[in-house]
Amino acid sequence: MRLIIILLIIGTSCLVNSIDSWADFDVLDVALANSVRGRQPVKPVSPSAHCEKDKSGKASLPIIDSSNWRKVFFWTRIASSSKGSIRHTWHQHINDGWETVSIVDIPISPSPGYRMWSAKAFRKINPIGDWMIVLAPSHEPQRVLCITRFSVK
Repeated sequence: MRLIIILLIIGTSCLVNSIDSWADFDVLDVALANSVRGRQPVKPVSPSAHCEKDKSGKASLPIIDSSNWRKVFFWTRIASSSKGSIRHTWHQHINDGWETVSIVDIPISPSPGYRMWSAKAFRKINPIGDWMIVLAPSHEPQRVLCITRFSVK
């Protein structure tokens, strides 16, 4: 009898952990901004950032003037049914290819509109050119939820 109870406890624990790792995320809003204050983007870039589900890049890109911006914030608002982790992967277009510059994993709690952000400072790199941020669940980085592109001049 004890063995059955122990197996039930272990099975339930595995099921809870499995459900936790399969959190359902829905991207509600994104913004590229000069900073974040009070969990809201400050001075969002124009044209505004948007989510793409593919890599075609047909829409007009937000443009960031590197002489005025030393750092850019990628702000996201996500609906989540359970806790988990979201990954912001920053890429820069270099020599005819995309190079990963930064990977940021951000914990998320259940919420109808959880706000989070990551930032990239331009001090140590040449920021000029095209950029792409890929938003995905941390445990499933191949499951792209959103791609946001911008250009730095």
